[in-house]
Amino acid sequence: MKTQRSYSYLETLGDVIEDRPVLTFHAEDALLDVLHRMKETAQTAGAVVDKEGRLIGMITESNIMRRVAPSLKRRLASLDDLCKFKSIENLIALDVIISETDMLHMDDRIEDAVDIMEYLSHPYMPVTDSHKKPVGIVSFEELKHILEKKYGALKSLDDPVSLYMIQRKLNDLNLGYANTF
Repeated sequence: MKTQRSYSYLETLGDVIEDRPVLTFHAEDALLDVLHRMKETAQTAGAVVDKEGRLIGMITESNIMRRVAPSLKRRLASLDDLCKFKSIENLIALDVIISETDMLHMDDRIEDAVDIMEYLSHPYMPVTDSHKKPVGIVSFEELKHILEKKYGALKSLDDPVSLYMIQRKLNDLNLGYANTF
């Protein structure tokens, strides 16, 4: 029997978002500024914070489209199209915020975060520190991909107990490896 080696994989949300800037807005920020900053950073979600920097909500590209586009006369293909309408000039972040948003903590395990996001049907969730200050935003697909990579690599271990536990976790997470062992 081979000896087990130590593997280093991302374990917590803090590991995932480490050294990654979080896009933040204030409730009174103009929606046009929000849209331009999202476009500049190529991010589709941002955190909305109060004056002390604590999370009060979240803004996503799809939420903006759902809240603003129905009031317009035609269908929009992108946020770039939305920026052309004068009717949004007076809107602020507060007008499109997802308030009282659910949040994750940076010490949460990735597996737990995936379970929570799947249960709540959230494609994105903000990650906060112990003071409710946003430190990142994670996507369900990103976390699922990390787990697929992690458990896919770990399934090559020569320990039957570890293989069994990995198989159980993969089945629990619906990652499609149910019959690979």
